[in-house]
Amino acid sequence: MAYSPGHGTALPLYFFTREVVAMPERLTKKQEKFVSELIKGKSQREAYKAAYDTSRMKDSSVDVNASKLVKSAKVAQRLEELRTKVERKAEEKAVMSAVDVLREIEKIAKGDISDYLSFRTALTVIGHDKETGEPIIDYAPIVDIKDSRDVDTKNIQEVSLGANGSFKFKMYSREAALYKLLELYGTKAVDEAKLQLMRERLDMDREINEKKYW
Repeated sequence: MAYSPGHGTALPLYFFTREVVAMPERLTKKQEKFVSELIKGKSQREAYKAAYDTSRMKDSSVDVNASKLVKSAKVAQRLEELRTKVERKAEEKAVMSAVDVLREIEKIAKGDISDYLSFRTALTVIGHDKETGEPIIDYAPIVDIKDSRDVDTKNIQEVSLGANGSFKFKMYSREAALYKLLELYGTKAVDEAKLQLMRERLDMDREINEKKYW
């Protein structure tokens, strides 16, 4: 139905209706302070005292007022909002921490001794003749260590040099890291992986013995 001003036609009721959206009431500064102190872990009494002047109030009166305030609709809503944010941040932090731990375990699992040093057998001076002083040359193991500034040292558990010149280099257990990864990933192949690692270890020992590096 068309409407023209001045013709005396009544307006339909829906011309006068509109949706009303209720806006949440904002907290006062003291109320916001009260809520923030609760989020920090303080009791209702402590939070109320931090937000309001309670110098002339008994603790019993403070408790009553704090209880009423925390139950009010706008304070309760704000408290729930902040708690949700805190929980979400805690969850995100926990997830990131777990990811970081998993990455470190993966680094250990994928680490190899060749990332830090190399060893070979070559002709070198192994001593000097006591009578002539001439150098004695023979095949001996040679270990080349990479500069610590050029490698990621997180996987190294121990590096030491004994008084007699003996060198010791130890990495964190690759096998333990692999087992941990298997547990974290929930795979059912743990036993099979252990057998495979044992086979690899035996093969490596056999290869070293055949080459007679030492």
